[in-house]
Amino acid sequence: MLLLLFLFIEDKIEVRDPLESLDICHEMGGICIFPHPPRYHDLNDEVTREVLSKVDAIEIYNSHTLMRKDSIEFLKGFRKPFVAGSDAHVLSEVGLCRNIMRSSDEDEIKKEITSGIVRIEGKISIYYYFPFLGVLHFINFN
Repeated sequence: MLLLLFLFIEDKIEVRDPLESLDICHEMGGICIFPHPPRYHDLNDEVTREVLSKVDAIEIYNSHTLMRKDSIEFLKGFRKPFVAGSDAHVLSEVGLCRNIMRSSDEDEIKKEITSGIVRIEGKISIYYYFPFLGVLHFINFN
C-alpha cells in the first residue's frame, strides 16, 4: 500500500487506488506529497514509479528517516520538488523538521511547494537513535 499526503483538500478521498486518488486530489485543487521514500515503499514497483511521476513533491527529509545518497539521486530523476515533514510521533517532535516558505497565503504556499522554492531545515528525533524511548510514551504504568 502506498502512503500519500494530500494537502489543501476539504473532502475525504475514499478511493484506495493511489493513482485514482491522486487524480481526485488534483481535481479538488489539492497537491500531493509522496512521504518518506524508500522507508515504506518499494521504489522498483511500477505503480510506485508512476505515482512518483505524478505527485507534486517528494518528502526526502523527516525527523525519523535519514535518506541514503543513492536514494536521493534516484528520486532526483523524477524531477519533483523536495520537501520535509516532521513525522512527529510525540509532542516533542513537532517542528523538528520544517519547510520554510515566504508566504502564508494558501495559493502562494501551493506555488512554493510545487515550484521547489521551499527551504528545508530540521534535525533528527532522539527516537531515531533510541526507538525504545518512544515506546515509553505509550505504556501505561498505572
